[in-house]
Amino acid sequence: LSLRYNFQAGKAQSVLGGTATSATGSVAGSIFLDANKDNIRNASELPAANITVMLDNRYVARTDEQGRFQFNRVSTGNHIITVITDNLPLPWFVDEKSIEQKIKVEVREETIINIGAIQQR
Repeated sequence: LSLRYNFQAGKAQSVLGGTATSATGSVAGSIFLDANKDNIRNASELPAANITVMLDNRYVARTDEQGRFQFNRVSTGNHIITVITDNLPLPWFVDEKSIEQKIKVEVREETIINIGAIQQR
């Protein structure tokens, strides 16, 4: 049995890309193996697990077994999402227009980014 207690009552939580008093939103999404290259995740398309996703080349998240990632408490405004494709199975890759994307985070909104990896035919 392992118990972890993290006391944060009354303490300002950190905000990614801003000050502790900045307005925030969140960024979430998934990376998947886009077999039909339509950039829409279909039920038959497999997730890409253990892929590194960076926010503003500073904050890092990894995709889970379902290919999902999330950044909570992101300051509002413009940000950049970058995918590090080192762990993608071959011959899959993320094309240049999707590997780095500009996004805008709104107050109390969740910005959703879905990125499809493709393969050469």
